[in-house]
Amino acid sequence: MYPMSCPYCGTPINLGQRFCKTCGVALNAGCSNCGAVVNPGAKFCKNCGVSFGGKKSGNSRLSLRLLMILSLAVFLIGVGAIVYWQLSVNAKASAKGPTIIDVRVRQTTLTSATIVWTTDVPASSQVEYGKASSYGWLAPLEPKDDPSLGTSLGVTSHMVLISGLSSGATYHFRVRSKNVEGLESISSTAGIFKTQSPSEDRYNPNLD
Repeated sequence: MYPMSCPYCGTPINLGQRFCKTCGVALNAGCSNCGAVVNPGAKFCKNCGVSFGGKKSGNSRLSLRLLMILSLAVFLIGVGAIVYWQLSVNAKASAKGPTIIDVRVRQTTLTSATIVWTTDVPASSQVEYGKASSYGWLAPLEPKDDPSLGTSLGVTSHMVLISGLSSGATYHFRVRSKNVEGLESISSTAGIFKTQSPSEDRYNPNLD
């Protein structure tokens, strides 16, 4: 590096010094590599081409890139977390059978009973029944209007006729429905019905 001095009074000057401390004259800076006079604020020496503060500028660019990469990574992680949460919520929502409501006995006869109920989504229809709370029979044997088989869309208003019952007998029952994914729900409250008893004018053993 060439020594630099004031061109007017000869006082030594430092790189970047704007004014001479002795005579007060305004100064131009000198290149630290070749000593050529350069204007204040110049980024390159016009004589030798050396960059002033190039290393610092490179570090600034590198820091900016790292900051952008880090910001992008945080953004992608956030988006991924939101998508994962949404998929989890949807999976949990769909991992249950249909909601069963309004289960009731519409009609009974001497040997039959009609059970009706409603579901929140299209589903199959089946009734489990028996003379004890352990049930034991199904009507029909295979769920009707089963959407999981691909042969039906399912129904939301359900009706099942149970036949072949004993007259004047009490039966316990509950209903079952299966959605398109094959997930089945069973009514939480057990129902009870009683078939009609034969009256004297319907049945008289003395007439046999």
